[in-house]
Amino acid sequence: MSSEEQFDLIHLFGREQLNEIQERLSRITRLGFVTADYRGEPQTEYTSFCDFCSHFRNHEVLSKNCVASDAVGSIQAAISQKPLIYMCPCGLMEISIPIVVNGTYLGGFLCGQATCKNPPADILRMRPALDDELFRETVQKAQSDLGSLPSFDYQHFKDIADLVNMVVTLLCENKIGQIRHERKLHQQLMRSAFMESHIPEIFAVLRGDDYAVVRSAAGAFAAAVFERVPESVEDRFEYLRFFLAAMAQQEAGEHTENAVSLYPLKELYAENEYTCAWWLMQIMDYMYRQHKSAEYPILDPVFQYINQHLTDELTLTILVDACSVSQSYLSRLFRNQFGISVTDYIHMRKLQAAKGAMLFEKKSAADCAYSYGYNEYTYFSKIFKKYEGITISNYRKLWTI
Repeated sequence: MSSEEQFDLIHLFGREQLNEIQERLSRITRLGFVTADYRGEPQTEYTSFCDFCSHFRNHEVLSKNCVASDAVGSIQAAISQKPLIYMCPCGLMEISIPIVVNGTYLGGFLCGQATCKNPPADILRMRPALDDELFRETVQKAQSDLGSLPSFDYQHFKDIADLVNMVVTLLCENKIGQIRHERKLHQQLMRSAFMESHIPEIFAVLRGDDYAVVRSAAGAFAAAVFERVPESVEDRFEYLRFFLAAMAQQEAGEHTENAVSLYPLKELYAENEYTCAWWLMQIMDYMYRQHKSAEYPILDPVFQYINQHLTDELTLTILVDACSVSQSYLSRLFRNQFGISVTDYIHMRKLQAAKGAMLFEKKSAADCAYSYGYNEYTYFSKIFKKYEGITISNYRKLWTI
């Protein structure tokens, strides 16, 4: 059970329904019932408590014996995660039944107010919290009342404990399953609504002529995901899966499939806003390039060469010579279709790769500079600040918080 998904008996059923469950169990077993938390403190009304026990529990002094007995029984049952049968300080049989679902303790039932015909010699016997004259006198006077209470064989108490444990655990499992199903449907609706409000904008950006807007859109979408789901990595991961599914439904479905095969979604991309933005930019850059290559096939070898030589010194001159393309035509095409120069694009791609190395390989900025064709770290730092709008050291501080 995840940390975002904490249940207890009160929140699962509500006090009114728990009181109804107690009533039915009491009629079947002829025992008194109350729902308690792990400390043994009552969380519901007392059901079918006899006059003797009601007197004890409502008495300012005598009730301390009941509270202490309930607490010990509840705690021991919660620790063992098994029903505990014991004798209260007045000699009545009590059962503490912890409700445990998938290893998580949800609370429990305390039931009893009966005597046992054949208690085991080693049964746990609670001692009075206050061994005073008032306690002894009260118990002595109530012997006739105690004698009128139900009396069962010890095996009967064990059967009651197992039955109640099984029935209530099944009820809890069904209720939790229902809640999880409702939450899942709600989360799906929330994700669908979120994507419906963002995907058209992203798709328009990918069909546009401004690469800088693509970069900012990736960061903005990552920020929106973290704003919507600030706590749960698992839920953010689902948002990113929905992103891919929503993009695949557009006419760029084939591009999305290819992008995901190159840059598969991993849970670590949902852990940090900057790792998320980096991965989104990988996807969006690929799709943007595919759109442009489809419209201008001459760009395909250019992109291939850049991909293969990101770690080398890479200039416009080197690029046009390697790809046998007119420098003026390529420069004009980039200006028209990317809104930036070829050199700008090369720097942005190198910085994207360098950020990935810093984020996931924990490489130093200096190592990244030399790894991606920048012979001087100071020049790399200057380029980073120019295109990222932040210094390398401040960028590191952001994603290491």
